[in-house]
Amino acid sequence: MAETKRFLLQDSTGCSEVGKTLAHHFQISEEPLTRVQQTFYDTFDWRLHKQHLLLVRVAGEYHLHAPGQQQIFHVTIPVRKQPRFWWQFPAGSVQDMLRKSIAGRALMPLVEVDSELQTVRVLDARGQAKWRVQIQHARVANAPSAAGTFCLLDISALDGQTATDGELQALLGKLDAREEANDLFHLALKAIGREPGDYTSKLHIRLAKNMHGRTAAIAILRHLFDMMQRNEPGVLADLDSEFLHDYRVAIRRTRSALSEIRDVFPEDAVKSFKKAFAGLGKASNRLRDLDVYLAQESQYAELLPGALRPGLKPLFRALVAERKAEFKHVVDVLKSTRHADLCGRWAEFLDTARALPTEATANAKRPALRLARELIFQKYQQVLESGEAIRADSPDEALHRLRIECKKLRYLLEFFASLFPAAEMALLIKQLKKLQDNLGEFNDFSVQKQDLLGYLQKQATGAKKARIAAAIGGLIALLHQKQGQARAHFGRTFAEFTSPGNRQRFARLFAPAAATKKTTAPKASGD
Repeated sequence: MAETKRFLLQDSTGCSEVGKTLAHHFQISEEPLTRVQQTFYDTFDWRLHKQHLLLVRVAGEYHLHAPGQQQIFHVTIPVRKQPRFWWQFPAGSVQDMLRKSIAGRALMPLVEVDSELQTVRVLDARGQAKWRVQIQHARVANAPSAAGTFCLLDISALDGQTATDGELQALLGKLDAREEANDLFHLALKAIGREPGDYTSKLHIRLAKNMHGRTAAIAILRHLFDMMQRNEPGVLADLDSEFLHDYRVAIRRTRSALSEIRDVFPEDAVKSFKKAFAGLGKASNRLRDLDVYLAQESQYAELLPGALRPGLKPLFRALVAERKAEFKHVVDVLKSTRHADLCGRWAEFLDTARALPTEATANAKRPALRLARELIFQKYQQVLESGEAIRADSPDEALHRLRIECKKLRYLLEFFASLFPAAEMALLIKQLKKLQDNLGEFNDFSVQKQDLLGYLQKQATGAKKARIAAAIGGLIALLHQKQGQARAHFGRTFAEFTSPGNRQRFARLFAPAAATKKTTAPKASGD
């Protein structure tokens, strides 16, 4: 295999002179100049990059490959069609790999590069090629001209030569070319001020242990506001359902931070924001529910016998129509002057909150580490008490309340994670997530049953309506069975979360010394 090294000219304006310079020093063979337009894609949250995959479109052909590997999967699609989701690609290797990597997220064009390419072969005295030099003069769309234009030289050593030959290195020095490790994709991203992984729905908030409580709260709320703002354009454009999901999670986290990180701001200063963010979240509740239902259409169908499946079609047609109306409602809310006013007031509050009076805010000047320990431990105790009180005959509402408390505990752990050992925090969050998944599944089945029952009660009589009723009734019964299974698993899942090891870990990280003994003693929990 030929050894290849990449070099970057420090002055891209000299790219057109590379061929002439090579011709002046060596005997060469030139291939015709070609022009190529490349568009690189990934999801908003970089799911391909996380899987070490790279998707690029050249004309009507999509190439999917792992940088540094030889195998490249490709598929040809008419230029007028630009698929956004994995299922819009033709069946085959590309579709399969995308389905596993991006799930329901949309592919987005990240950066576009127009290049002029020329291949020059440097020949020896016998006329045999010893080096192949590909000269690429690249221009990045929508980038400042100085940063968005560069010249790459990919030099491949042939016939036993090396790409670090002294003669060649001397010439590269004259060209002011430096070895470059980055590929075209990373260079192009850098030109537009981005880098892979610059957005994630996970919280990575860097706090200092000696930071005051109010300063820490402001840092947390700023991060969440940034997440809201970054996802809002995707919500308005309806690119995929995960934009709304991340947007709503940022709202919920904001509300939780305002409520759970107590006494860091004057209460009257944040009271209106609590109410406003609650209203903003409520405005999109139904749209999110509909997104979840529509994403489960195939799973719903698989639950039913084949003869009953056609009865679901009218339901999903109705859900699609309802979603269209709900989406318009959400767009109206986000484009309203009221929403603009909320965002403006919130941005101003975050900019000026540090200067607010501290007399009536006991936690404003407390060290963030001490405050975090207290808040997390108190919420953990509430989760323990609520969970241990649940028995086999407890109403469904008890599990719903516990689900909400677990969510608040999860948010506190994530808000202050940087103040504690990363490995231990990751383990606690992982254990808590298992309990949340169980409670969330139970709640989802409950909500879906109620919605389907409401739809069923609206149906009129008749043969066609009977088929619909049979399908939905069967689905309700199956969801009820699955909800019962989730309920039956609760006892074991809660016991795992409250294991002696977990209790000791919570006590060691967060509990006051006097509470440590009490916390490490496990109690029995019912199913």
